[in-house]
Amino acid sequence: MMLPESRIYTCVDAPRKYAVHFLEGQKLVQDMALMHQLNGSGFAFFRNICLTVKPMLCLLKQGEYFGFYLNSEEPYFRLKIELTAGGAIRAMMLPEDFQEYPETVIGTLRLNKYSAKLKSPYQSVLEIQNQPLEKL
Repeated sequence: MMLPESRIYTCVDAPRKYAVHFLEGQKLVQDMALMHQLNGSGFAFFRNICLTVKPMLCLLKQGEYFGFYLNSEEPYFRLKIELTAGGAIRAMMLPEDFQEYPETVIGTLRLNKYSAKLKSPYQSVLEIQNQPLEKL
């Protein structure tokens, strides 16, 4: 069965005060499963983080892109997710055979927003101490 491309639907109220975004991510998840050799708990962790980060593209203007970089020491892994305003995503998880869904993470989270207008990216660096995925 062919899945429709993943996309974000945006609904704006009549006074244009609020916007609600819905991510249709089935194709994204299918593509991740085919591209990465993760399975079981490791894939569930990778999928949940990607689906959490992907809606950030709603905040990007044309020509901008966003980077989410998580370097965990306990358990050890490296996760990099980059998004463009046009909806492209690329993600990498090391080690490639990561097979756990950690309850908490200890490490460093770096969030970068790049723009063609700025010489250097806006960057936030957070030290993570025993935080679950839901708190990141």
